Amino acid sequence: MTQAPDTSGQRLRPLIEAPALAAQAVAMLHELRALAPMTPDEARAVVALMRLLNYPSGATLLREGDAGSASHMLLLLDGEVSIDAGAAGPIGAVAISVLGPGNIVGEMALLGNNVRGANVTTTKVTRLLVLDLVDFRLLMARHPDLAETIDAEAQRRAHAIRGDLRVIA
Repeated sequence: MTQAPDTSGQRLRPLIEAPALAAQAVAMLHELRALAPMTPDEARAVVALMRLLNYPSGATLLREGDAGSASHMLLLLDGEVSIDAGAAGPIGAVAISVLGPGNIVGEMALLGNNVRGANVTTTKVTRLLVLDLVDFRLLMARHPDLAETIDAEAQRRAHAIRGDLRVIA
């Protein structure tokens, strides 16, 4: 069984309880193309399945190499996260990126890579939305065109990441 994100005693809030945040998330998914190009209706379908979480600065959201937490992805509404990888390697962790609102993290694990490829840690107080694997699969089954678009974007990102890591090595 896979683990949900550590909510630190939080209640996962459905976005129906926060319509302004739901509208913000739809805009991020549609206009910023955070996950993949999608229509407003497709973005609303994704957001309808997401839940709201809040984290303090310094919280580890995803841990490199962790297969147990490969059951969800996160959309940053506000705040900031740092991404690093290779902590177990000879030179230690290598900073990959710092991401802010409108970015998605953890999607690669949902799309078939069952192990987390990087650490993701908040650098500021961060509010985000979580989409778990069960709801993600439901979404893909209901929207096959969106599934195809997301898969193509994931392949593009994986190729870009492999290229970036070759430059670092």
